[in-house]
Amino acid sequence: MAKKNSLSRTVQYWRLVDARTEKWVDEYDWENFLRQLYKKDDFDNEFDIDGIPLSGKIHSVKASNYSLLTSQLSQYDLPYVYDEDSAFTVVLSSSKDYTPNQKNSDTGNQAPMRLNGDEWEPVDNLFIYHLPFANMIAVMAESVSSKRAKVYAEWLNRVMIQQGLFKNDPDFRWTATPVVDPHAIQKIKNADRLKSVVVAGQFGNQVKKELSPLSSIFGQKLSKDIDGIRLEIKVSTVRGHSTQADEEKILDWYDDTFGSFQQLSDGSATTARVTAAENNSSYTEVDLINQRITRKRSVALNHDGAAVISYSGATEAILDATANDFETLWSLRQ
Repeated sequence: MAKKNSLSRTVQYWRLVDARTEKWVDEYDWENFLRQLYKKDDFDNEFDIDGIPLSGKIHSVKASNYSLLTSQLSQYDLPYVYDEDSAFTVVLSSSKDYTPNQKNSDTGNQAPMRLNGDEWEPVDNLFIYHLPFANMIAVMAESVSSKRAKVYAEWLNRVMIQQGLFKNDPDFRWTATPVVDPHAIQKIKNADRLKSVVVAGQFGNQVKKELSPLSSIFGQKLSKDIDGIRLEIKVSTVRGHSTQADEEKILDWYDDTFGSFQQLSDGSATTARVTAAENNSSYTEVDLINQRITRKRSVALNHDGAAVISYSGATEAILDATANDFETLWSLRQ
């Protein structure tokens, strides 16, 4: 079986806020904070959070595409200075409670993965980049079991307590909330075509949900006398075979089936997500339930002995996504 040289992962944007109120706070100089930790040889970066050991490693990455973002940043009066040559990436790793197996592609036989020694253990990684404004972070999870942005905020709290940075307000703590785009729905209305649509929901008397607006797809057999079922619909293009005309047909189907966002915001749908494009612009993933900003990116795999996501490859993907979403993120800074 041919080895993959890349994986698709989603970049999400979060804002670090006051955990007591979830309100925004004054912009913090994250660049300097990370730089100072990066220089410390004795920085203790591992903490036990909710019974799980978590460690954070800070890397300075000279990403080849960093200039795409810095060229945009240079046009604005930012509150703090940032390094124009390299970006700081934090890798938050959590230990896995098992070691994955490996399979022989010819025979199908399996064997345990070998670690480097007793002091090594398998981990799941979360990659984080701090934008130089508005306390925003861009994050990318290595896998579904990677920790999330709120856990990273708790790791930051432990670090700042350790470094004595909460002395002026001992009760202050960070938490993370999604960056929400109030104009997300307009992007769908302006779209010329859709690459994919995913809609899901729970329906039935026992889950107290109605089948609208999906009932028109399934007819009367699945639209009445149901106790509880979960439905998921995904319509997407086929890589290497679909055309732009196919994407336009998906948009037409979406408009005919759901009509408007209001039909998906009535509470019956638990997932409503589309990947849209306007004119010749790049694809944008829009979450119609939470109106969160996300962007899928291809992440290169390191084949030096194993197909893994390296912090440098993750940084390239995160910076590329952030550069594409920069105008929206900047408009939401306050």
